Amino acid sequence: MVRRAPPQSCINCVSPLHLDSFTPTLFHWVIPTVDLKCLRCLHTRVEEDTMDDVQQLLNGAVYVETYHLSFGSVFSHHENPNLEKMLGLRTLEISVTLDWEEIEEVEGQGRHNLLNDAMRTLDTAPHTVEHLVLNLNIWNPDELSYFMGSTSFGSTSFDDLGEDRPALQDVVVRIVSRYDNYSALQRGIRYLEAVFYQFHKRGMLTAVAVRPPSWEDN
Repeated sequence: MVRRAPPQSCINCVSPLHLDSFTPTLFHWVIPTVDLKCLRCLHTRVEEDTMDDVQQLLNGAVYVETYHLSFGSVFSHHENPNLEKMLGLRTLEISVTLDWEEIEEVEGQGRHNLLNDAMRTLDTAPHTVEHLVLNLNIWNPDELSYFMGSTSFGSTSFDDLGEDRPALQDVVVRIVSRYDNYSALQRGIRYLEAVFYQFHKRGMLTAVAVRPPSWEDN
């Protein structure tokens, strides 16, 4: 019996897409191959050398409802993905690895804090976002103040975030850490509740500490 090949539209029309990749070549293959308008769930890892490719992907993924963006490196220049064309976006998850010792000095601007890139990206998200998740991968939660010493990151203020986004229903901020000091983890949670005070006061904030999945835990 001869089996027919599936129509090309079925091959190209995928709903979820996970690109946790450092390789621009993969993006170069995906972008012209996949019908980006079919995407509903998207996960990308952005590196300095894949920034332009990720942005091209986001510009076409206009109907994505759930997007997980992971910042995978220390950038040497101030750029961030722009989400303004993703008008169907409902759930946004951003993951950032915080290591103060690895943050580079940017001439004339001090240290380039990756969390600034994450918050500027959030600032570009459409006002349709209902659920926000922020994963802060850090070893010692007591060092959160190095990264979040102020409630303002670039043009984004947490105090204004709720007012600017009436659709926002809940905010989850996770300390992702293998740190064994329970008191430090609790201090980190209290610190996040203070930084995101407006959400905490309105009962919209969940601040938690979780252990990352690893081979050691299996």
